[in-house]
Amino acid sequence: MVPFKTVRDAKDFLAGKIVEEAAREGVPLTEVERKMLYFTETGWTLPDMKEVSSEFDQGYDQGEYEQKIGGLAARLQARLDVDGEQARETWDRAIEKLSQGDHYMLVLIDALNTTQKGAKHNLKMVSIALALFALAALSAWLKQWMRDH
Repeated sequence: MVPFKTVRDAKDFLAGKIVEEAAREGVPLTEVERKMLYFTETGWTLPDMKEVSSEFDQGYDQGEYEQKIGGLAARLQARLDVDGEQARETWDRAIEKLSQGDHYMLVLIDALNTTQKGAKHNLKMVSIALALFALAALSAWLKQWMRDH
């Protein structure tokens, strides 16, 4: 397992893995998209982040970018789970180190997971509502049947 002594080490590791996954999948990442992986309001970031952030705000759709990176991260994490416990543990340690601050990369990595969790929650709630409706209808039918027989 790789120890991450600094947030920068963890951020370099995670960004590198995401960029590798993008290359593996044939998903092009522009220089601005790669550099935005390092965005933070506080703490260490790239020296030209102010200019990069401005260019990103002017020329990119934030939602699309978050879904793109979130998808890459989700597929990467699934692959890491298959690759073995140590690969996933190293990824998780880097996330833990990054969690010590406020980093956009954490939002990006969780972007697709949050969307999927929300969709699963909505599906679960609809299923419960349908089940309750079916039970109420069955109960009403049974009451009517009991009165008639």
